[in-house]
Amino acid sequence: MKLHGTMRRTVGLLLAAFLLTQPAALFPVSAAKSDDADTADLLLTAAEDTETLYVEQETYSDYFDRYSGETRPDTEILVEGTDYTDLEETGDGTISVGSFGSEYGQEIKDNILIWDASDGTVTYNVTIPETGVYTFEFSYMPIPSNMANIEFSILVDGEVPYDTASRATLNKVYMNNGEITLDSKGNQVRPSQKQVGLWLDTPLMDVEGLFNDPLLFYFEKGKHEIIFEISKGFFALEYFKLT
Repeated sequence: MKLHGTMRRTVGLLLAAFLLTQPAALFPVSAAKSDDADTADLLLTAAEDTETLYVEQETYSDYFDRYSGETRPDTEILVEGTDYTDLEETGDGTISVGSFGSEYGQEIKDNILIWDASDGTVTYNVTIPETGVYTFEFSYMPIPSNMANIEFSILVDGEVPYDTASRATLNKVYMNNGEITLDSKGNQVRPSQKQVGLWLDTPLMDVEGLFNDPLLFYFEKGKHEIIFEISKGFFALEYFKLT
């Protein structure tokens, strides 16, 4: 006699329930101990994985409270966009080094990191001359694309220092794609918007708008690794500064 799928599952559940209610003596002791050990190992592994998955990242508000009172060194560290130590493009597009600007009628600048790609990572080694808190400032040109902004995570020595640093954002530039027109009733109709290329110098701000000043990053004196994990790219980077 063949059992349908539902009936087989029911029989299986009943058999499992029966076995769970039986005395341990019905089964070999060594096998029972082995099963118990395997189960314990599985539960421990699951607990460790769960703990890893649910580690809460420090908020920028807490980070700010902890470090805003630290020294603000009167120094500027300039890192050329092309001075990377490692680079990986993981999405569509190309990454190159060269002159940029003429494509959009802007000043031509040489030795530019041209990130004409959707995503990837770029790594820099930076020497900090004095312990304290610094801010990032970027000199870049957004490359028109179907992405509304440039978005990336900032890792310092392999770690994102706080939650907001995992969604750092640089703006793109928009302008009217045509003239303002009038509809049949005489009302003004705004044209659609289009992205344009334009050289910008801008500090890295809080994307959530809770803080009016540039985001702070604490560095101790010495060498550090800074990684930008880019999730929405398309930009030309002249340099970034720590100030």
